[in-house]
Amino acid sequence: MIDDEALGDDAGYRQEHQPLSAKSYPIWIIGFGLIVLLAFGYSSLSLPRHVSQARTLARADRLDQAGDYVQAESEYRTLLAGDSGSEAGRLGMAHAIFADSDQKNDVIGLALLQGMRLDKYDWRRLQPVMPLEYEKLFVTQEER
Repeated sequence: MIDDEALGDDAGYRQEHQPLSAKSYPIWIIGFGLIVLLAFGYSSLSLPRHVSQARTLARADRLDQAGDYVQAESEYRTLLAGDSGSEAGRLGMAHAIFADSDQKNDVIGLALLQGMRLDKYDWRRLQPVMPLEYEKLFVTQEER
């Protein structure tokens, strides 16, 4: 601890400015603390749903990679029912639909990709299973 005599003129500062008590903090600090607590509470409440969706996505991806496209489609449907905006789910579902031997559902796979921007890794995943007539509907970076 610093000796008050060593502080010289600043020694009186401690006497004039007492430390804040727990009830005397500025309102903005209390408000900010409450906002942080509310954000933490909300994220804690939504965590189980996100964990469940991540597990469903992982299960669907494993089934898709194993070639069980019918079961993969079922898992992707479950995922998309809970989160229709999941790009990973839409991409995986489109892959499973295109890879499945039943070609009447290919239009659904194309509809799932509508509005998505595919990077080169997603394109490499889809291209081998996508019908050739659908490939020409996509614009590549080189064509822009």
